[in-house]
Parts: sequence; structure tokens; C-alpha cells
Amino acid sequence: MNEKRVHFLTFVFLVLFIVLLARGLFLSAIGEESQHLSERKFSIYPSRGIIYDSNRIPLVNNHQKIYYYFDVPYFKRVLEMGRTSEETVLKQIEDIFGIPVDEMKKKLNASGIIRVGSSEIEPLQIDKPLSIFISVDTVSSRSILYPNMRQIIGKTDSFGSGINGIEKQFDQRLSPISAGEISYERFDRYNRLGDITGIKEPEDGKPIQLSIDLRLQDILQEALEGARQEFSAESAQGIIMETKTGKIAAMYSTLGWEAPIMSVFEAGSAMKPFTFASALKYHLLSEDDTFNCKGKIKPYPSLPTIINDTHAHGEINTKEALANSCNVATIEIALNFLEEMGNWAFYDEYKELGFGKKTGIEMPGEVSGIVHDPSTWNMLTGIQMSIGQGIAVTAIQLIAAVNTIANEGVYIAPTILKDRQNDDNLHRVYQQDVAKTITEMMIETVESGSGKLAKVKGLPIAAKTGTAQKAIPGIGYSHELYVSSFVGFFPADNPVYTLLISLDEPKGKVYYGGDVAAPAFKEVVEQIIDIITRPTSKNTENILVQPWKFPDLTNFSKKDVYDMLETLGIDPDRLTIIGKGLVVDQQPAPETPINEVEDITVYLEPLEVE
Repeated sequence: MNEKRVHFLTFVFLVLFIVLLARGLFLSAIGEESQHLSERKFSIYPSRGIIYDSNRIPLVNNHQKIYYYFDVPYFKRVLEMGRTSEETVLKQIEDIFGIPVDEMKKKLNASGIIRVGSSEIEPLQIDKPLSIFISVDTVSSRSILYPNMRQIIGKTDSFGSGINGIEKQFDQRLSPISAGEISYERFDRYNRLGDITGIKEPEDGKPIQLSIDLRLQDILQEALEGARQEFSAESAQGIIMETKTGKIAAMYSTLGWEAPIMSVFEAGSAMKPFTFASALKYHLLSEDDTFNCKGKIKPYPSLPTIINDTHAHGEINTKEALANSCNVATIEIALNFLEEMGNWAFYDEYKELGFGKKTGIEMPGEVSGIVHDPSTWNMLTGIQMSIGQGIAVTAIQLIAAVNTIANEGVYIAPTILKDRQNDDNLHRVYQQDVAKTITEMMIETVESGSGKLAKVKGLPIAAKTGTAQKAIPGIGYSHELYVSSFVGFFPADNPVYTLLISLDEPKGKVYYGGDVAAPAFKEVVEQIIDIITRPTSKNTENILVQPWKFPDLTNFSKKDVYDMLETLGIDPDRLTIIGKGLVVDQQPAPETPINEVEDITVYLEPLEVE
């Protein structure tokens, strides 16, 4: 018995000896590395791409909010086992999250996990024992920095995906690409962290730069909100477009959603310039033609329909007819066009201007408007379209069409991006001389016609009024509800901006576009001029630098000349200076359109002292 026991003990000792020997050999083989366990990794969350205005001002801000949750059931189990102190844990919660101990005791009646607090960006430092019962959740959120940009930018959902506006249109580009990661060296079984062993940077979403200028957006919003309130209108909307590029510099609706691309209206007389332009295009109208307006017209002897004018204009020529928005003259021009060219040619003119189809502006929700196919027309459809009835347009379509006249007869599709993505956006609609003739007529509208309230001293403006009776389904046109618009461009001799203002259902006796929309148009123009026209020198008599034409540099110094070129965005390498002193002569001449300026030479002579 004793012998067997000795053998058994000997066997046990041998086994232990072998195990200890093996462990020693293993530890000596791996050395100090045996003290290290696998790495501990923490995610670095990527951000959604930033949206900027045309001047690189951020329009949105990304937030990472960290939420902290207290595991009540687990805390109770540990408490029952006597492994923690209730007072210690609750005091930690009070110190870190500001929840009083007494209040937290009441919350312990909950059966699940409760949220105890949150923090921005940086995680809170939570020590044991509280850290054992806390779980963390990180949520990314997005805020819009300028409220008047909300309808353009749109929103993101709780998962960070765009649901409307620019956020939806460019969701794939803006969305975060991949998360980053920080790796820490981890020691022993207690999860103590050592040095950082590696960092993988997160890949954020790509940025988007819009063509919107925040300064102009503020101006437009203020004017539209003011006009809506002054005339008790249901709503107001407007757009500012860069004439030469088609870029949208501002777009706003008092409705709080993107009405300029998503709602339609009959534009009324604002459509008349296109009727005149189409007739000029096919040599069916001349500036010398005259019309006798008796205040009403019966288009077809076989039909009882009579179309009234605002008043009898009497004997007027073509320019006066458009400037005073004469219905009779416009209908006579349309009747002649329809007889000579046919319905389809008239319809095609509207399609060439972009009516009845989406402009392709880079925003979701754009609608096509309504232009009926000639196969569905009755005898009156064509002449109704000529004065802006029976055709429904969006504000973005209307401003793009008017911009065709401003752009010397070339249609350019609108864009809301600083750098246009689609280069296939130009086509000629009218000959250059036709566009010039219509421009002169639209100048007359502001100088002496129905748009006089938009006149700005010293600045030529070409524009057109529009007053449309609203159609009531099943009833016809209302005599109380109107859409009143004013659309044009400035300066008329070398346009920089095209602008549209429209009010829906202004109340009271004053409702014509020239009375309610034109003043807001003028307000916007004057404030834009204040921004883009400014003195260049503090040391000399102020000179107004207008970005559409080259200034008169006479009597200015070399430094002043360089300041002016910087203001105009002209490369100083294109400047040649001859002589010293003050400018006495220059090439190009003052008032030369900026787009025609190439090389610049100034001649200086010393100032004579008596």
C-alpha cells in the first residue's frame, strides 16, 4: 500500500515537473512578448462631406454625439454579490452626469438600460467602478449653419443619409467612405493599454461647393419676405442667376421648400418677350410695325371669345407694345406667326427655351411644367400661350428662358454648382440681333413702361412684368387671385445677373407685377450693386469699380491701378505701365466691357506742381 502510494506521488511530481519545464521553455522562447496580449482597437468615425457656398464658406457642420447608458440589471446583480457600493457608483454618476443621487435611486426601478448623459466629440473619462456598468453609443448628426439655406441643402436621416435637397442629390459623394482605427498595445489580462501601435485615418465624404453666394442669398430672402408681408401675399419666390454662366447665385422661397424648381404657375405677360422674339426670328415682325389697341380683341370672328387688355393703348409701335405689355398687339403677332409657321413651330419655340421639360439643375424634385402638345390644342391655345396663359412654368425655367435674351440669344442650362458637371448645356435659340432688339424693348419697359418702379439711377435694366390670373379647376380664371412677377437682367448693356421675383396672390387693389414685384426687384439690384461696386483706394478720390466694365483710370497712381485690377479679378501680368506719376491715358478705353478686355496699357506722367 505504501509502495503504491509512493509510486503515485512520484508520478504526480513528474507530471508537474514536465508542465513547469514546458512552460519555462515556452516563456524563454518568446521572452518578454509573453506579457503582451492582442492589440486593442478603437474606431475613428469618418465625417460626411462639407457643403460650401461659392466663396468657400461652410454651410453645414458635422457633430459626433456620444451617449452613455447605465445597465441597471447588471448593476443590481453586482450589488447583490457585494462587489460594489451603491453610494460610490451613484456619486460618480452625480459628479460626471449631474444626476442627483436621490433622483438616480428612483431610476434604479427601471428594468433595463437607461441613458444618463451625452457629450460632444470627446468621450468622457469614466473610472471604475462606474465604467463597468456604462455602455457607449456614438451618433453622427448634421446641422445647417444658415437657416435660409435649409431648403436648398435639405436634411439627413438618423443614419446620416440625405433625404432631400443637395444632401439627397449628392448623397453618394457626401457619404463617409470608411472608418479609421487606432490600435493600442494591450498588456496582461486586465486590459491595460500601452503605446499606440498604429493609426488608420478615416476617409471622410467628399465636399460639394455650390454656386450660391451667401451674401446674395441674404439679400434675396430679405426682399422676398418683405414683399410678401407688405402685400399680404400667400408666398414669394425668387432666383438670382449669373447671366454668362447660368450659375444660381441665390434661390429662395418663403414657403420653406424649393418652390422655384418644384411648383408651377402661369407667368402671364412675362412670356410676351418670347412671342415677340420668335416673330422677329422668322422675320414676321419689325420694329417699325404698328398696332391699334382698342383695349380688347376678338381673335377669331367665328368664335365669341373676346380677350381684354388692361386699357386701350391706341396707336403704338412694336417697342411700345412690349414695353406697355399690350395684349392686343401680342395676340396679333401670335396670330400672324401661327398662320405663317403653324402650331408646331410655335410649340417648338417654347421647347427650345426649356419649357415643358426639366432644366437638369442638380437638385431632386424638379418638375417639368406644362406645355400641351399641339395635337391637343383648340383654336385659342396658341394665342393664350402668347400672353402667358395655358402654359405652366417653374421659376427656374422662366429665369433660364429670360437669361437666353440676356445671353445674346444663347440658352444656358442653370446649375447650382460652382463647377458645372455637365458641359453640354448651350444652344442658340435667337439670332444675336433679335436678342439685342428684345433687350432694347425690355429696357423701355423699365424706363417708361410697366416696370418703372424697378428703375435704378445710372444702371440700365432690361425687364418684363408679369401678371397672371390664377386658374381655378372647374371654374376658369379668377378675377381676384393673381401671380405677379418681374424678371430681367442688369446692367442691360453687359449683363452680370438675371433676376426673378414672383409673388403668389398679393392682396388688395395693387396686384400687378410692375407694382408689387418690381419694387422688390429694385431693392435686390441696389443691394447687389452695393456689394460688387466699391472704392479701391483710401488715398485718392474714390472711384466706383463696376465688375462689368473697365474703369477710367485717369489721375490714379500705379498702386491704385493694381488695386483696381485685383478688384476686377484681372491678372496683373496683363498690365504694362509706361512712365511715372499718375495715369494720363489708357488702353482699353473706359467703359469697355470686361469680357472684351485683353492686354492693358497705362501711360503715366509726373504730377505738375505750380
